[in-house]
Amino acid sequence: MHRNGLLWLAVVAGVVALGFQGSRGIYETTEGRYAEAAREMLETGNWLVPQLNYHPHWTKPPLAYWGMMVSMRMVGVNEWGVRLPNAAGFVLTALGIAWLGGMMWDRQTGLLGGFIYATSLLSPFAAAAVSTDVLLSLWQLLVVGAYWKAFGVVDNAHKRRTWILGMWLFAGLAFLTKGPPGLFSLIALGLFTLYLRRTGRSGPRILEPLGLLLFAVVGLGWYLVVIARTPGLLGYLIGDEVFGRVTTNEFKRHPEWYQPLVIYLPPLVFGLGAWVAYWPGIIRRFSDRLRYRQFKELLRGNPSLAFLTLWVGFSVAFFSLCQSRLPLYVLPCFSAFPLLTARALIRTREPRRLWRTAAIIIAVSAIALVSLKGVAAWRHDHKNMRPIYEACAAALTADTTVYAFEQPKFFGLQFYLKGRLKRISADPGAEWADASLSHFLDRVVHRPDHQRYLLVCRQGAEVVERALGEAGVKWRVQARPEDYTIYLIDASGQRAEEAS
Repeated sequence: MHRNGLLWLAVVAGVVALGFQGSRGIYETTEGRYAEAAREMLETGNWLVPQLNYHPHWTKPPLAYWGMMVSMRMVGVNEWGVRLPNAAGFVLTALGIAWLGGMMWDRQTGLLGGFIYATSLLSPFAAAAVSTDVLLSLWQLLVVGAYWKAFGVVDNAHKRRTWILGMWLFAGLAFLTKGPPGLFSLIALGLFTLYLRRTGRSGPRILEPLGLLLFAVVGLGWYLVVIARTPGLLGYLIGDEVFGRVTTNEFKRHPEWYQPLVIYLPPLVFGLGAWVAYWPGIIRRFSDRLRYRQFKELLRGNPSLAFLTLWVGFSVAFFSLCQSRLPLYVLPCFSAFPLLTARALIRTREPRRLWRTAAIIIAVSAIALVSLKGVAAWRHDHKNMRPIYEACAAALTADTTVYAFEQPKFFGLQFYLKGRLKRISADPGAEWADASLSHFLDRVVHRPDHQRYLLVCRQGAEVVERALGEAGVKWRVQARPEDYTIYLIDASGQRAEEAS
């Protein structure tokens, strides 16, 4: 029976994860950045150094890029290729929640928790995009699962040690996925161990020398190699990528004091999707146990609840104190909410009636989630780079170069163009630009590399058209996808006039 339930969980999670997964175009800016970085690493064959616009890009370690590179080799350099690893990570996380819930409480709780995760709102939304957070969530969940497996083995020291080694292995993979945030579940387990000792109980020993060595090899090995080969990299990683994100507004990601309520509360509260409708009843049912003293006693008698509370509390508190905040930062600890919801429902509902109602919610939610992904695939959005590429592709030849005006990123379009994109700016001092607009036009008129050029513009069309006219080049509007204008420029040097 349980195996059939896990099979159905894998099917439901797979349908939600794979439905229309490759139908939507690459969005700017996050998806475009990750997708193009992985594509460039695959193109150049450089698996060691992440790169963006063919320059080293050290903001994230390479494990997520490696997953996309392998996937693109399997299914092609396209949307499916870059999103397939997240789909796989989502399915495995749903199954992992079922595994963890079975160890914490019972198989029914774990299985329902897995279904809740697979048909919630936050986790499928995250899995539908290109990022590191879904893979990070998987590794952090497996860190907790390995620890809990060791926690439950009380009569076999060898097995306990093996699972603790597994915990450190998964922690290393989490660190190789996103750096220091990969340690959060491990830190929560450390706090939980201290809590157990303070309350007169004990758990498995976390500080295993061989485990620390395993973490050092898996999680830190890549860092040690690239730091040794790259002068100044250690200072950048510590100064910019750690302290810069934690203590400064360098990345301009919601630093205001009230933003944790805006950024983190909605995904944690409403991220369960339809399942959140159960929570008012759950709160009323257990209201007498949510007072401080009663809740303290509840935690003391329920190690699973105590750990999940610590995990969520520590993660949210830390990210609230950071000056750089995004909703998906809390995705790894979100795994606790399906488990808590499932446990409360199992405790308060008659099993047959609960599963009949749950089956309806699961089916309706899965259909709704896949439908939403389908709608998103056809919805017009200026962040979607595929229509821009398709409009460019209609005029692309081997003798065509594409330029983007006042777009310092545009990595999604660069992904589709397989690197054939350059950037220009009206500001001669723009460090991100390959050339200024005046320099670009001077080259087109006097030293053309090609017979024709494509210029993509969203803002500043008047500036571009005036400069084209003053330069005396022949041009016309090739297309106007979304709210962009694509100019086809003829390098013949003839006087310009726009085609009607």
